[in-house]
Amino acid sequence: MINCFFKLQFLTIALCVLLSNLANATVIEFNDDGTATVYEALDYLQQQRRKTRPYVAKFSSKTPANRKIYDTIITKLSTKYNVDANLIKAVIAVESSYNKNAVSPVGAQGLMQLMPMTAKRFNVSNSFDPEQNIAGGTRYLSTLHKLFDGDLQLI
Repeated sequence: MINCFFKLQFLTIALCVLLSNLANATVIEFNDDGTATVYEALDYLQQQRRKTRPYVAKFSSKTPANRKIYDTIITKLSTKYNVDANLIKAVIAVESSYNKNAVSPVGAQGLMQLMPMTAKRFNVSNSFDPEQNIAGGTRYLSTLHKLFDGDLQLI
């Protein structure tokens, strides 16, 4: 019994040391052009997760001409839910490139790419209706903003 306790204690300590070393570790990625990119290990792991996601929205640096038609809706909902209008616009640009009919391979829909359960949670009956979609997405951002004390990196 005592021997088992010491083994468990040793494994716990080893795990803590491993995790603390991982948090401080550095990863160097050598690029094809001869440059190197240096990451903290946890940042590198997060970067790799992003690369292996089943769907990554295609984002064009060109501002779609139709984006202005949503400004009134965005401004109204930004004020109503106390979410920065530029954050809402950024989410729309990255998630759907302002395509109100966008559907991802995993089922996210509309301008803010709401998953069906998220849409239902925020009372969105039609994810392809721009006002409903932006309202649901903005309410979701507001919820995340409160949950993470305004830390945009966690949202």
